[in-house]
Amino acid sequence: MPQGNDLSDVKKQGASYGCRNCLVPKDRLTDNAFDGRRFARFHHITKERFIELQGLINENVTQIEIKDFTRRHGLRSKPGVLSSLSRDRHLQTPQDAYHAVAGKIQRLLECTLYLLNDNGKKQLLEYWRCFEKPSLWHRLPNPVTHVKSFMFSDALRLAILMPFILRRFLTPEDIVSKNLEALCNRLSSYNNRRRSSTQAINTVILSWVIVAESAAQCSKTVLTAHDLNRLRDVLKEERNILLEVIFIRCNCNEDGFIINF
Repeated sequence: MPQGNDLSDVKKQGASYGCRNCLVPKDRLTDNAFDGRRFARFHHITKERFIELQGLINENVTQIEIKDFTRRHGLRSKPGVLSSLSRDRHLQTPQDAYHAVAGKIQRLLECTLYLLNDNGKKQLLEYWRCFEKPSLWHRLPNPVTHVKSFMFSDALRLAILMPFILRRFLTPEDIVSKNLEALCNRLSSYNNRRRSSTQAINTVILSWVIVAESAAQCSKTVLTAHDLNRLRDVLKEERNILLEVIFIRCNCNEDGFIINF
């Protein structure tokens, strides 16, 4: 959440260096080869950066120079309200697990919808409407036309349903051909062997299964040692499969410009 970045004195997530824990560039957020330890943020270094920033301000430099400094280091223009406390701003600002898990599900939904062609979206809606939902649930928004209206609670319920819905209808004919080809190529590059269209479809469905299990494990109120081990394993599985299948849709223009995630 943006509030977490504010409390750790880091720019928002959309910035070039918007991670509160390391200096990973925005275009390498999911790069397995990025050395997160080497480029980690350290409290004492961030403190030195703010001292440098204050020196620039005292020298009456221009706002352009100040913005360039903060952009280059991914920092806010001034320390936040907690900066005077004896704490490590990068390690002791709590992560919001609820929003992280639900936000990840919403992103996966957007990427799944991007893969589908018109017929696939029509099929999704048909099975969505007739799927047997618990009577206590409030009415869920239309996942195709109102995806931006999903609340986090809707996203968590969505994770329960999507593996079953996709299993009932999804075939290679329901995916945009160029997206299916790109997905097959991406899976092949990760696994060093050619993936067929059917295998690609199964991987998409499996990603929803793993995300659902991950959300279920994270939502437990009591965790035994066995639960913690399973949570660790499923988070690793989730990370690996999402790196394989997810596409980011970035303010697509009429040409359908996208960035691979």
